[in-house]
Amino acid sequence: MEEEKNDELNSLIADYLLKKGYSNAYNAFIEEYKPLPHNGSSFKENNADILLVHFDNGNKTAFFNTWNEVISGSDKTLMAQKLEFYLRVYFAVFPVHPLNPERGDKNLLANEMQDFKHFIEKESTQLAKTSEFLSFYALPYVDDLEVNLI
Repeated sequence: MEEEKNDELNSLIADYLLKKGYSNAYNAFIEEYKPLPHNGSSFKENNADILLVHFDNGNKTAFFNTWNEVISGSDKTLMAQKLEFYLRVYFAVFPVHPLNPERGDKNLLANEMQDFKHFIEKESTQLAKTSEFLSFYALPYVDDLEVNLI
């Protein structure tokens, strides 16, 4: 009974941190309180909120950590693969995205493009066969991406 109350309280704290946009505090809290991701329904109900916070902040690593908890590799449908591809494109261009408050970091952009290049070469070869995604495979090779995206 006492443990249920603690889990509920910790879930409420996590919800509050997420809803207020305190992603660093939330990540630290999750790291300190390991049982939260495994305590059942409260974590599953909050996955969308967690993903949205990380999406809005451009936190690719945290986003895909949660994403991979929700959608396991063996269960990825074609629709999930397509969605993940578009998410990878978003995070690849996030350093020059107009809504990014720290926009313009050329080193970060180069790193993200390198990560995206690795992703398309190793993990998404099937989608290269479709015209819907084919043009995105050139993205890591575009010079002056910020100018060419606008």
